[in-house]
Amino acid sequence: MTLLILLQADDFSQASLWFDGSTGGSGTDTPLEELADKIAANPKMSVCLALPGELAVTRTFSLPMKRDRDARRAAELLIDDMLARPFDERAVALGVAADGNRMVIAVEADVIASALEAAQAVGIEPDTVTVDHALLPANDEAAEETSVTALRLGQRVAMRVADGAFTSEASFAQGLFEGRESETLREVQPEGLIVEGMPNFRTGRFSKRRALPDFRPYALAASIMVVAGIVFLASSFVEGVRYAGGASTLRQEAEANFRRGFPGTPIVDMERQIQANRVTAQSSDFLPLSAILAELIAEQDTTTLSSLTYAASGELTAELTVVSIPDLEAITEELNARGIDVQEAGDVRREDGALVARLFLRVA
Repeated sequence: MTLLILLQADDFSQASLWFDGSTGGSGTDTPLEELADKIAANPKMSVCLALPGELAVTRTFSLPMKRDRDARRAAELLIDDMLARPFDERAVALGVAADGNRMVIAVEADVIASALEAAQAVGIEPDTVTVDHALLPANDEAAEETSVTALRLGQRVAMRVADGAFTSEASFAQGLFEGRESETLREVQPEGLIVEGMPNFRTGRFSKRRALPDFRPYALAASIMVVAGIVFLASSFVEGVRYAGGASTLRQEAEANFRRGFPGTPIVDMERQIQANRVTAQSSDFLPLSAILAELIAEQDTTTLSSLTYAASGELTAELTVVSIPDLEAITEELNARGIDVQEAGDVRREDGALVARLFLRVA
């Protein structure tokens, strides 16, 4: 079951509301330290951390694209038009598709980082990070009347309407609802909140850290392997001494064959001399370069490959489409870390709200 933790708007170390799906227990205005003890008592419990909805922009868009990457690119462009002011660095999350419609949420990246820092400071590692109004169930299309779902959070109210969701002060929400005369208000209790299908920011740079495996059960096996290795090396040494004479004989025979094959050529480094006289195929760096680039692009949801060209000189030219300069810098830094020499072309251009840049890659 899932433990829902809805953070307070002015203090991320406090939960304005929490609900334990395994026991049905709930509470308000609770320090995260107390909830950490509850999680420690049930390690298999899934944790959902909900940010204050006032800090997010949430809309429902028609995104019928089959590929999630195409839907994300379209959603980012649509949500940017809804922002009253540009975010310094925003993160976007998408809910699951329902009849072609998907909930899209944009939050400043620093807000997500601050919430995770407050949770991790007390030992909470959430599986899901979303916003409070995303937990509200959607309107029941089978109902005779269109309804607005709402969750009271003290002096605040989270509401979900047909075209999106929001969280605000109770007085503002009440005034807004009074203007929607054709809809009925349906209040939701904590047990009525949903987790499945909600937008989740726990991806990319905010992915959950993986716990290191416990190697203690393998200590005995490792010890046995070490002892076996020592025995093997000792026996190998004995065998090496035994066959040293045979190796010397084979070496003499090889030198005699070399003199017959290359008469009049002095033997300096027989192996290299033989290798130099062989006809070998030219090598290519295309496969390793393209493999590393493809792996990095697969890890970047906001980066796509437009074109790829390889020159006989060993240089790979890649044209990438990115959402922002930081995404391009992240790709470049990771390529450098993997031993790839990267040069950026100076003709970065903007197409359809995205940036198109060229990189020249060469094995360092």
